[in-house]
Amino acid sequence: MPTTPIQVSWTMEDLYNLLMRGIEPDLCTDTLPLLDTMYVGESKKQRKERMQSYSEAFKKFLDRYERFTAALHGEFRKIQSGLLRAAEGKDQKHDENVTANIEEFFRNA
Repeated sequence: MPTTPIQVSWTMEDLYNLLMRGIEPDLCTDTLPLLDTMYVGESKKQRKERMQSYSEAFKKFLDRYERFTAALHGEFRKIQSGLLRAAEGKDQKHDENVTANIEEFFRNA
């Protein structure tokens, strides 16, 4: 049974939310508009502590983002190397076929 390819479209916001959700869900883009309601009545001290926590969350996010993009870059390089090797192999086979055809032409001439 044939399968239908699934198309996936990601935005930078999707990536941000994916990485941030595991660190601090309050800082996801769908939650940000709700923060004032969620933390109504918090003291200045509590707010300051929350802001410090958010600052740490952003540091963790940046670290994860950098590791994620480095991993993507590494995977891309592997794919690129494989494609180049495959292309070189095809070129070599093509060259060998051309050489064999020329040799056969001169043997039969």
